[in-house]
Amino acid sequence: MSLSFWFRDNIYNRFVFTALKNKWFKNRYTASYVGYVITMGLMGLWHGTAWHYIVYGLYHGVLLALTTCWIAASKEIACLSSKAFIWQATSILLTFHLIAIGLLISQDDCFS
Repeated sequence: MSLSFWFRDNIYNRFVFTALKNKWFKNRYTASYVGYVITMGLMGLWHGTAWHYIVYGLYHGVLLALTTCWIAASKEIACLSSKAFIWQATSILLTFHLIAIGLLISQDDCFS
C-alpha cells in the first residue's frame, strides 16, 4: 500500500494541483482523468520497461477515468429504481471482463 500512496501523493496529487492552479484544462475532471493515466502509466513503468507493463498501467489509468464517468451516470440511473438492478448487474459483468483483459495484457508470454 505504501507504494500506491507514494504515487498518489507525489505524482497524481501534484499533477492535478499544478494543472488546476495553472489552468491547463478547462474542466477540473479532465485534469483528474489525465492524472489517472499518467500515474497508472508510471506505475506500469515501475513494474518494468517491457511494453506490456506500460500498456497495462495506461489501460488501468483509462479504466479509472471511465469508472469515474460510469459512477456519475449510475447516480442518475439510481433514481430510476426499475433500471437499478440491470445497471448493477451490467456493472459487475463489465468490471469482471475488463479486469480479465487487463490481466491478459500484463502477461508477457500471452503475446509472444
